[in-house]
Amino acid sequence: MARRLEARDVERLPAPERGQVDYFDKLIRGFALRVSYKGSRTFVLLYKSPVDDKRKRIKLGEYPYVRLAEAREMAEQALYRVKVKKEDPAIEAQAVRNAPTYKALTEVFFDSREFGQMAGSTRKEIRRIADKDLIPKWGDRRLLSIERGHRTTPPRDWSGAIERDPRGTSSRTAKAECRSWHRGQ
Repeated sequence: MARRLEARDVERLPAPERGQVDYFDKLIRGFALRVSYKGSRTFVLLYKSPVDDKRKRIKLGEYPYVRLAEAREMAEQALYRVKVKKEDPAIEAQAVRNAPTYKALTEVFFDSREFGQMAGSTRKEIRRIADKDLIPKWGDRRLLSIERGHRTTPPRDWSGAIERDPRGTSSRTAKAECRSWHRGQ
């Protein structure tokens, strides 16, 4: 039976002796708090996929990391995508989980014909930068999980990067500026 979930209910609803039980919310159709026999509490949304017409469940987050109000907002956003945009959030989540990692992409690039046609010193420098700076930071990240806010942005003031050193070159300064910017992210 559906009831209006309250913030105080999230901690108080009883756990079953075994398995798990869903406590559905009266305000948002399909939104529920799933309580396991061990006591973990997870907000979920059940819906019918507009893509393949199957009933699906997506995990919105675990309590206490996600609060009831936040979970309700996520449920409303997911339902908007299902009902209005005719998208399936579960399919997208599966695609993100199955996406290749940044490290796998760099390996494909290193094996590519284009990389092989670069000058030896260029290949060596690109591999060094990838191994030293990029792969340690981004290597295990799934490509589809990287969003605009995660991408690093250049500093507003590049003047330090383009000032010429006494020998008339700016590449060393620019390289140092890029490295310090990247590490600072």
